[in-house]
Amino acid sequence: MAINMKKNWLQATLIGALLISTGATAHAGILDMLKGKDKPIVIERDSDMKKTMALAIKESDPIFKVRGDKITKVGISAFQVQFITDSSLSQTRKNIGSGNEVRAAVQYKLEVPPIEVYQRITDLMRTQLENELRERGYEIITAEKLSEDNDFAAKIRNTPSLTSSEPGFFSKSGEITVHASGTADTFGIMQGAAEMRLAEKFGSGTAMLKVRLVVNFASMEEMGFVDRALAGADAGIKHKVGLSIEADSASNSPSHLALGTPLGVWPMPIRSRIFMNNPIAKQVEKMNESTSEAAIGFLKSLAGGSSVGTRYLVTPADDYEAQMSEGLKLVMSMCAETLPSLK
Repeated sequence: MAINMKKNWLQATLIGALLISTGATAHAGILDMLKGKDKPIVIERDSDMKKTMALAIKESDPIFKVRGDKITKVGISAFQVQFITDSSLSQTRKNIGSGNEVRAAVQYKLEVPPIEVYQRITDLMRTQLENELRERGYEIITAEKLSEDNDFAAKIRNTPSLTSSEPGFFSKSGEITVHASGTADTFGIMQGAAEMRLAEKFGSGTAMLKVRLVVNFASMEEMGFVDRALAGADAGIKHKVGLSIEADSASNSPSHLALGTPLGVWPMPIRSRIFMNNPIAKQVEKMNESTSEAAIGFLKSLAGGSSVGTRYLVTPADDYEAQMSEGLKLVMSMCAETLPSLK
């Protein structure tokens, strides 16, 4: 009894303190209550793209810092997009009262449209990035021109345009990996030599741009102490359906860009997740139950050494391809800010 009273007092105190400090109402969403560095990065049509890119890479200036000649010509040698289609996350914590372990887990699965959709989206992204760079004053070395190089043409032929995988022992995510038409997979170890050689071949002021993005349809993260107290849970997962670019604070970010010149390859990891507001889901249904629920929420786990898991099935919007393309077009505008305008 004393333990429960202490727990309830702590929870009430934390809720009150958070509401007072943010000035938020009791029904406000958790994302709306976050401020400053904890506020998620959301990219929209009227976003300051340079500032957004700087926030994404956690640097004050998102421009590639390269040595050598001024860059005036750019070829896109590698362009890979991984579309997450199935993902899960769990959290295990000690019950505050009993000390027993409590586990909460969430899984989202997307009803995948025809996979050709993802090839079209990826090819359009690459075209949009080329157009953005042209508007900034760069001469674009086209995919056709790059493929005239015999060695690079062989790399293109050895690159599968589209592959898919299910969650397994080594990965909790299912994904569809797509390479834009006319690009090669040069993301492995010691693969920068291809970009350096191509940049040298096409003459002074040439650089090769590499883009790798991980696109998710549902975001999940473990609850911190305050989140768990607010939700009345000993363990839990914050989860939300929505389009995002995945990131990692470590240097081996899954989403990153790189620029190759004859003098070397300069990486630019994306270290902060980027959200888009495009409505990509028609329905989010809790599997094995008859009712559908909103695509934003908390999983509240029960005390007493229990294990709570929730699975969701996401049905794509009728205009899923258009919504995906519109959101990712904004990301291309953001990525173009990595090269200075020549105009």
